[in-house]
Amino acid sequence: MQASQVSINCLLIDLTEAGELPPEATAMERAKQEFEALVRKTFGRSSISNASTPILDIARSTSSDAESAQPKTRNGNGFKACIRKLTGSRGRTSSLSSSPLSENKQKDDAIKSILRFIKVNDQYIALTSILLKSYLYYSARPIDPDVILNEHACEDNSVDKDEEPISKPIITLPRTKYGKPYIPKTATMANITSETNGEESLLPFSLSHHYPFVGLAYINGNAHEKHLSLVLGFDIVTFNSFSKTRSLYSSTEEYLQPFKSCFTDWEWEQINYSSAQDVEHNVDNDDDDHPKVKEMLLRWAMKEAYTKGLGTGLGTDFGSFAIRLQGIDNGEGSLKIPRVWDNICEAGEKLQITASIFHKDELNAKYWEFIFIPLTNKSGCACICIEGRNRPKLKLSAMSIQHLLEYHS
Repeated sequence: MQASQVSINCLLIDLTEAGELPPEATAMERAKQEFEALVRKTFGRSSISNASTPILDIARSTSSDAESAQPKTRNGNGFKACIRKLTGSRGRTSSLSSSPLSENKQKDDAIKSILRFIKVNDQYIALTSILLKSYLYYSARPIDPDVILNEHACEDNSVDKDEEPISKPIITLPRTKYGKPYIPKTATMANITSETNGEESLLPFSLSHHYPFVGLAYINGNAHEKHLSLVLGFDIVTFNSFSKTRSLYSSTEEYLQPFKSCFTDWEWEQINYSSAQDVEHNVDNDDDDHPKVKEMLLRWAMKEAYTKGLGTGLGTDFGSFAIRLQGIDNGEGSLKIPRVWDNICEAGEKLQITASIFHKDELNAKYWEFIFIPLTNKSGCACICIEGRNRPKLKLSAMSIQHLLEYHS
């Protein structure tokens, strides 16, 4: 009997879809002040549900906060439209505790988790990340029916069918000791603090962002049980990081030098090889399209996706292992120059490839599948990896802040 195919869903949000952020410093500062006031106002007037919901660690966050994460147009109309919509929304929150002190602390924690970022762009990303994880939670585990009944019950305990549909509280997930968010297999807080430390996730997923993109990759919750025990990682990288800071560096090499220790000698040779080929063929590259920078960023994304899949993230020494892509790094690729990005572009919408991962302290290689997805206008790349020699089926969906807000309202 043939084994069932692994199904991976990937949700991507481009925060610039609603228009560019105003570049003027005064406009940005004004937008930030409005943003902060809006979040605090929203949390201050949120209704509190005292229902004992089996929803792990629920933070004081509402759909109203997240909507303000929508990028603003240059004339500010997009942002003002957000405010108008927000003031008419009925933000809901939920709590594991009916204690006012506990609720207030959760409110403060949620606000701080967003407003601790200085840049407005980072605040948008924080809100979008909260929305995506909450969306995934409800996708994996349906909303508690008792909450719905409590919210819509009449005096005779019947349900008022004319009442507006229940809004879903926005939920922040607990994290492992390495900071990786997870959806506990158990639904009660009593079991979450058991001997497993609550670190067994209901389904494998991974979140990543690199402005203006925020994304989420996860294994379909309806998958075979053995697939739900697989390890999955995800990372997003954009290619304009060098051009944005170009004036700070005298050369590309100076920009790349701090990253050298994060790669093995062989990987660093691969990164430098692509640049050497351009010199040999007299290819002139500008800062936004420098092959050496792209190669480094893509190989960094591979490492970060892999360690996020392991659950250790940046806690793992990136220089302690090497990732070799079959067909590219073993001389059997279709292109003469073994650049990852060239292969991705030639593949089209996505490139799926098996990789051998070699750790310095291990004799045998590990095999993982990598999927590369070019981002809008080829401005970057999303990288998904899953353990084993699986050939997963990918479902890619472009999402928006509006969609997530409607889902929670």
